[in-house]
Amino acid sequence: MTASMVERHNVTVLGATDGQVLMFAHGFGTDQKMWDRILPLLTEQYRVVLFDHMGSGGSDQAFYDSSRYSSLDAYVADLLEICAELDLTGVTLIGHSVGAMMAIAAATADQQSRIARLVLVTASPSYMNHPDDDYFGGYSSHELDELFESLDANYLVWA
Repeated sequence: MTASMVERHNVTVLGATDGQVLMFAHGFGTDQKMWDRILPLLTEQYRVVLFDHMGSGGSDQAFYDSSRYSSLDAYVADLLEICAELDLTGVTLIGHSVGAMMAIAAATADQQSRIARLVLVTASPSYMNHPDDDYFGGYSSHELDELFESLDANYLVWA
């Protein structure tokens, strides 16, 4: 199978072709449509790049491999490959939830210095509390079990 990263990830490019690049990385259970309400405020001045993480939204499911996408590394690699394919520079990468954690990892791994700035929306370094380490920024294991049960019961309603 051959398909560009733009095709695989249902990339949408909107706005000013010569504007500063704003790239949006959505969180778990959503897709690029989550940004729709703010786009009218941005597309006149900025070049906006939206995409769906593999396995989400309009991404090409033929390229989803559960073992490859069992860690953030594959998502980060995809994000950087999209930047390379579109030859993006000076990118302001806006990430929501786990997309924010991907943004941090992508900026760290960015060998081409394509990512210039990060905007992190509801980022959490861990989605589970770690009382032994005095970290309380996530959920208890019981709350996560309930979340996974609700996801299994009706993913579309949850998302």
